[in-house]
Amino acid sequence: YAKAEEECMKHVNNQESVEGLHLLGEVQSSAEKYQESLRSYQRALEIAPDDQKQHCKRKVEEAQVALKQSKEKNYYKILSVPRNAKLKEIKKSYRELALQWHPDKNTDNKEKAEQMFQDISEAYE
Repeated sequence: YAKAEEECMKHVNNQESVEGLHLLGEVQSSAEKYQESLRSYQRALEIAPDDQKQHCKRKVEEAQVALKQSKEKNYYKILSVPRNAKLKEIKKSYRELALQWHPDKNTDNKEKAEQMFQDISEAYE
C-alpha cells in the first residue's frame, strides 16, 4: 500500500482533484490509516462541486465509521476469519490459534502469548 499511497500523493500534490483525493482515501483506508483517510475525504468534500457533494459526504461518513471501528477490538480479525464466517470456521481458527499462542507453548515470550491467548479466548466468546 505504501507505493500506491505514494503515487496518489504525487497525483494530489500535482493536481488536487476530488477523484484523486477519493483514491488516496481508499488506499489509506486499505492500509488501515483511518485518520489520514478521513482527512483526504474531508478535503475532497471541501473542494467538490455541488453535484458531487452528496457522494463526498457519504465517503466522509464511511471513513468516520471505519475510524471508530478501528479503535475497537475486531474479533474476526483476531481469529483471522472473514465477517461472514460460519461457526465451524470460527471454531477451527480458534483451536489453531489457541494452540499456537498457548502460554505453555511460548515460554520464550510468555507475556505476549498470555495477551494473545486472552484476546483469542475473548474473541471466541
